[in-house]
Amino acid sequence: MSESKFLKGLTKNERDELKEKLFRQNNKLCFICDKEMDLSAHTLDIDHKVALSIGGPDDESNFALTHAGCNRSKGIRDLQLQRHIEIFRNFVKEKIANMPIGENVTVGDVLEDKGGSKSDVLLKKEEGVVKIFYEINKVPSTYTYQLIHDIHNDKITSFIGMIPKEVVFHDPEINPRSIVDLEPMIEEFYLKRPQLQPSLGYITMDDKGRGRIKLFDGQHKAAAQLINGAEVLFVRVFINPDIDLINKTNFRAHTKLAQTHFPQLIADKVAHSIFDEDFSKYISNADIAKDSEAKFIDMLSSEIKSDYRGYLKSYLKFETLSSTNLEIMRFVETVSSRSKSHPLSFESLRRGLLEIFLFLKASKEPLSISQKMRELERNNLQIILNIIADEVLKGKFLTTVGIFKIEERLQNNDPKITIEHLLAYRMLRQSALIAWAEEFRTALNTYFNSNNKYQKDWSKENYLWVEMNENDENMIRNMIRYIKTHPAWTVREENIVKSISSTSVSDWRQIILEGKLPGAVQPIYDPMTGGQILIKATQMR
Repeated sequence: MSESKFLKGLTKNERDELKEKLFRQNNKLCFICDKEMDLSAHTLDIDHKVALSIGGPDDESNFALTHAGCNRSKGIRDLQLQRHIEIFRNFVKEKIANMPIGENVTVGDVLEDKGGSKSDVLLKKEEGVVKIFYEINKVPSTYTYQLIHDIHNDKITSFIGMIPKEVVFHDPEINPRSIVDLEPMIEEFYLKRPQLQPSLGYITMDDKGRGRIKLFDGQHKAAAQLINGAEVLFVRVFINPDIDLINKTNFRAHTKLAQTHFPQLIADKVAHSIFDEDFSKYISNADIAKDSEAKFIDMLSSEIKSDYRGYLKSYLKFETLSSTNLEIMRFVETVSSRSKSHPLSFESLRRGLLEIFLFLKASKEPLSISQKMRELERNNLQIILNIIADEVLKGKFLTTVGIFKIEERLQNNDPKITIEHLLAYRMLRQSALIAWAEEFRTALNTYFNSNNKYQKDWSKENYLWVEMNENDENMIRNMIRYIKTHPAWTVREENIVKSISSTSVSDWRQIILEGKLPGAVQPIYDPMTGGQILIKATQMR
């Protein structure tokens, strides 16, 4: 922050008087964190609300009082920006605390909090323009925009401009993406750096011309503007579009075209929606004694078959995670690819458990069979995930302690890193998780086979297409308990920690299956194969 000539020119008494005045002006609350200050007990700072470098005046009107710690932790941000960010952090924290597991904080939540999403509109086209009419508290408003015709597709018309927040809603089906990673975008808009594309929305009108403007893309941009106090949002609105086309185009933009980061959980959720809509229509007209998932895929045109095979995989994964409040999701980072607090990334959950246990191909079995077995498969995997959460995570791993530089902190004897916390971190790292989960699957598969649980040849790929009972659940719990006993999860010797800290899946397979560290000739651990897991779990009964 630039040095203040105004403050530098004050005497000590004048500075103390200013401090007391600012203290009263903000009701004795810190300008950043909004928590109480004490003039005699707390170290307090006077600083510019709006930085001099972006046009803030160097006079009394532009100063605020803060806790010294709040002010000095903000880095180069000015007070007003840091206040916006702190308000947003608290908003997210409160929302998440009251949400079911797996739900996201979205632009819809911000719109609601900031006085948006209050009214549908009446839309009229008049000589190349679009007019929208609405009322808030019996006060009528009219806005006019240029009508845009897409010269490459005569079915697409739209308008673009600054849309009042009161008439903007969110479509959580097309884009349910979380905005908890919004802070960089808040800063961009605060510093008035132009964003190169508008947010995207659509309106579907009834026969009287009334409809609701729904935002489906660019929700980070919209939310950041709202956090910074915007009353209108820059949006392109499609008029009566093909919603299925909008949905699929948006999905491809965030996945195959990679125009922006689309977290994998959200990609799975959107793909689930696309597949579910078309597959449900297929089922409603199908002969469930003859037709199948495979037939549904085969009926599609060659251009989209590959897409729908991918949609099916996402559908099955998301169905597993969304149909109940899974405790394990409290420990999964679902927004970014890296986390400092959560032991499981969503990619690790997908690759280390969902993709290992789920049958992700289109089934050739009649729908009368496959629908039942898909439900059993989903329920069985949920049971497994709940057992892992019980045995490895709940009451053992603390997200407040997290995983940031955990091995370094371990060597420095950080007392917060308990044995159970360390075990959960190492056991759920992606490469290690894949290695032991494969052997766990082998053990479970062998157990189900020996107990004649499978019909037909399902043991080859349809690993969880079985009816489980309480004994089976107890066996799974014993398997997880035995897997937890592997010494690598809790070893503290620095030389061994270094050799396992950045290993690949193949290295972890060697550690698990042969007991050998990467590059070593002699084993230092007992092997933990699928057969060994089953034997040890059986002995625990």
